[in-house]
Amino acid sequence: MSRRTVVVASSEVEHFQRKAKKLHKETGVPHHAALDAVVRASGAFPDWHHFIEAAKATEPAEEAFKHGLVIGMDIKDALDVPAAKLTHFIEDEQLVAFVMNEFRLNPSEAMSDEDQWHMDLIYETVFFRARQIVPDSLDEAEKLSRKDFFFLPQYLRLKGKLLIDPFEGENDGHG
Repeated sequence: MSRRTVVVASSEVEHFQRKAKKLHKETGVPHHAALDAVVRASGAFPDWHHFIEAAKATEPAEEAFKHGLVIGMDIKDALDVPAAKLTHFIEDEQLVAFVMNEFRLNPSEAMSDEDQWHMDLIYETVFFRARQIVPDSLDEAEKLSRKDFFFLPQYLRLKGKLLIDPFEGENDGHG
């Protein structure tokens, strides 16, 4: 049985809070009931509590995406390193949703060839976030990634700035 990864970004929480406030003002329904109603109407969650629990679980990925270090490794390179051996990074499946949003990709819509190329690249990439240390430079990010991986990442987001294949031409291992 596969687990579905649920991602609830802070912007979605704010959106539903605004909708609930509007519903409360228009109908007089209690605010807590309005929160449950707008979330239930989305079809993704049975109530506000479950929605907020999913949002809390998403916070580390969103924080890393906006302010930390996120790397994407080719799936073959990522599989070479067991999760138990990772000391500076943690695999985070929720990052896929943030990356797809970054490229404005929606798998349910028709895509251009370029969008399909991006989608294929994302699905062939395993995303990790730095556990605690946020490097100040690309050089420091490279040194940190070398501590856990033999190859360098093909995707790197440092403090909210995206660098795609930042080490192009250098990805031949430690030599």
